[in-house]
Amino acid sequence: MIKSTYEKYVLPKLLDTCCSTKPINYQREKIVPNANGTVLEIGIGSGLNIPFYERSKIDRIYGLDPSPELCEKAISKAKECDVNIDFLINGAEEIKLKSRSIELNSVIPFYNEISAGKPIDVLNDQIEYIDVNNFIKSDKANCIACKVHGNSMESYGIFEDDIIIVERVTNYNSNDIHAVQIDDSEITLKKIKLIKDEVEIFGDHKNFSSVRYKKDRVKILGKMVNLVRKY
Repeated sequence: MIKSTYEKYVLPKLLDTCCSTKPINYQREKIVPNANGTVLEIGIGSGLNIPFYERSKIDRIYGLDPSPELCEKAISKAKECDVNIDFLINGAEEIKLKSRSIELNSVIPFYNEISAGKPIDVLNDQIEYIDVNNFIKSDKANCIACKVHGNSMESYGIFEDDIIIVERVTNYNSNDIHAVQIDDSEITLKKIKLIKDEVEIFGDHKNFSSVRYKKDRVKILGKMVNLVRKY
């Protein structure tokens, strides 16, 4: 297929300009240096992430993008930054690498807060990534991190501003602490109990009275698998 003038000359410059704004680069500064080992960057585009890689942590980088024009810009950026990248100029539907040759990274999404009190409308916008390689054994691709807001789980050793690691599950276990969503909006961290056609959520009895909801109003998003506390 012959590319239009717009696709070949205008669009690459437009994407490069729009994706290099200060707010986006601010997020790059927080996220990209956490990458380690062998990295597959899907949609490397014009290579705007390249200057932010911590080269001492990286073994190898593969850059995937279907646009030869954008890859040309990325190749120049890699040379400028003295970073070796193996470029794969094709779409993500057909990645020309051996199966399982890229391990999932130890970086997981970190969200602003999850309620450990009255349910609130979160998970809030993802604000950064957190490296959990040293303290999590669960499937990292299936985990997120959240900052705790509230005091209803203090008797379980979970305090305000703690960071909890949540593994996405849909099954219920009465011994676990779960992240649950109520009415497809409010999310809270609680112990739960199934009672016939209802779900009871409860925390520290001093700080939070148990509440019952119909089963169809409650969705189990995951279970807490670890906790990080900064001193």
